Amino acid sequence: MNNSIDYESKYLAYKQKYVNLKNNLVGGTNSSSGGGGGYKERKEQERKQKEQSVHVPVIIKNSSAATSSSDAATAAAAAASEAQTAATSSSDAATAARAAASEAQKAAGAAAAAQGAALAAQTAAGAAQAAARAAQAAARTADQAIERTVTLRDAINRIQERLDILETAASGGGSAVATVTNAVVFNA
Repeated sequence: MNNSIDYESKYLAYKQKYVNLKNNLVGGTNSSSGGGGGYKERKEQERKQKEQSVHVPVIIKNSSAATSSSDAATAAAAAASEAQTAATSSSDAATAARAAASEAQKAAGAAAAAQGAALAAQTAAGAAQAAARAAQAAARTADQAIERTVTLRDAINRIQERLDILETAASGGGSAVATVTNAVVFNA
């Protein structure tokens, strides 16, 4: 843009036009012409005749322009109504999108809770497996203890039988050979 506009000269030019128009309307003369104004009056009459001939089509054009403007305003109102409907639809879509996002967040929370529950179940399953292994080890230990108990009971029974044989032999009821044979078997 040109920043060096001579506002003073523009003001003076517009002021001169204003003064000339004012003088023409009042019927006076232009102060710059210094005469009776006959030429100016003729020019003014010609201009008025020209304007009158131009105004009739302009009025018609203006009325058709007004009709066009009215049609354009109606079209603009219809477009505004469509835009409002679209905005309402957009608002409804946005509300639905927000609701869907909320549901998605709830589903994500439920999925996280399910994942936590699955992890807890997996941990519990691991603990149950460890308890089962401990129970199996305890059962094996118990079985081994039972086997040792049975073995010890059998050994005690054999010892008891041999003691009975030795008591019988010591009381004189048996032969010395039987006592020695039982003693050898007992040591075996």
